[in-house]
Amino acid sequence: MCIKDLPIFLEALVDSRARRRLENLAAVLPTVDGAILECRLGGDPGALVGFSAALCHSEARAWSLPERWPALGPFFNAWQGLDRQMNGAVTHIGLEFDMDVDSERAPPSLFASLRRGLPGSEQCELALRFAKLLDCPSAQIASAARILDVLPASAQVFCLGCMVSRQPRALRLNIGGLNADAILECLTAAGLIWARVAFEARLRAVSAWSHDLVLVLDAVPGTTPRHFGIECFGADCDGDVWWRSGLDWLVGAGLCTASKREALLRWPGDIPCTIPVTSWLDFMNPQPRAGRLVKAINHIKLSCRQGGDWDAKAYLTYSHEDKVRVTPA
Repeated sequence: MCIKDLPIFLEALVDSRARRRLENLAAVLPTVDGAILECRLGGDPGALVGFSAALCHSEARAWSLPERWPALGPFFNAWQGLDRQMNGAVTHIGLEFDMDVDSERAPPSLFASLRRGLPGSEQCELALRFAKLLDCPSAQIASAARILDVLPASAQVFCLGCMVSRQPRALRLNIGGLNADAILECLTAAGLIWARVAFEARLRAVSAWSHDLVLVLDAVPGTTPRHFGIECFGADCDGDVWWRSGLDWLVGAGLCTASKREALLRWPGDIPCTIPVTSWLDFMNPQPRAGRLVKAINHIKLSCRQGGDWDAKAYLTYSHEDKVRVTPA
């Protein structure tokens, strides 16, 4: 699937500025067979705010990250083998490009997905090592350590993020393995009493249409986080029912427009497609390859800032698969 084809599927979500950003990225990004689209669900017309590519070790090497974005070099070199612990624990990385950043030279946000089942002590060690490799301030690293220290034994930090182009660099922890009650306890233990009150007010409604919840916290230098996020995942089966219920609730809560709800519900599917061989984003002279395009809603994220302002985003995946389904004779 070429980048130019995205607006065909996202007419209600992609504005002219986001399309120009995608086209500029198309000129510089190497091949990848799948990505995630981050879409804001509120009333503003510019819904597409982020574009992410997930890379395994071999794909990341093809991107030449240290040369392309030197700020990512120390982490990349550690992950590629100089740091045995980091190499074995990080399964893949995600590069997230903001649609409101015009320069392709600005480093993308970096997300590192951790192998499941790591002991809590190793999760903490990896998180702090990750922050140091990306040159986060020492006060921010200390803040992350305080958050990690209060997590219950069941918590699983499965993703670490760093918004490299922001000042100061945002350091993000995605924490799973928690039910709704455990999330409330974590918010209290981390000193986010206001966040506990805010989430408790919406807990029952969100739990009704979410199969799994993930707590998202940003480590802030010298203070407690001023906002938090809850990522809501549906069940693998009956996904349409989960997302219809959740999006209906979001529309009723004023966090999603009806037109965006309908656009999102049209997104999931499995269709025949072609994809360029030499460059996934080369839409000027594509060389088609047969296959299937698999599209899905990955999750919906609810975010709240101190003071009670909520917003919602949807994360849409698409991936190309070479295998063409054959109907048995």
